[in-house]
Amino acid sequence: MAIRAVINDDWRELCHLFEQPGVRFNTLRMPFHKPEDIKRMVEERSSAGLSLVNVVDDRVVGCLFLYRHTGRRTHVADFWMAVRDDMVGQGIGTELLECMLDSADKWLGLRRIELTVYCDNDAAVELYSKHGFEIEGKLIGYAYRSGMYADALCMARWTADQA
Repeated sequence: MAIRAVINDDWRELCHLFEQPGVRFNTLRMPFHKPEDIKRMVEERSSAGLSLVNVVDDRVVGCLFLYRHTGRRTHVADFWMAVRDDMVGQGIGTELLECMLDSADKWLGLRRIELTVYCDNDAAVELYSKHGFEIEGKLIGYAYRSGMYADALCMARWTADQA
């Protein structure tokens, strides 16, 4: 496994990743992405954030996109991540999350990192909790998923100044 920055050529692999049933179910990704939309997302990613992929045997098996806020919230970012269905439970998400948190703390100067996760995604909630994220609230009917409205949790990790 190797984590690296997203490169423009990754859009094809990300198209396959985003069509995984588990990825679609546990994220806000819609089915049947137009490849040109994924290509544009990759090419137009912000240089102020962080875009990572985890690669195994030249295949993208996970991704994480961190978006830094602007103005009076430059100390804050939010992110989303996804792991191929056949690689869940093998440490891909943990590696991506730890790499992102290390960069956020040591290079980006972020103090608050936010995320939203479906309430029934127990593995993700456990992973985030293990890495210092706390539940701050519950969003009822957050998104329409598989013919039903699904609730989500707001989670955040706050790092106070070390000075």
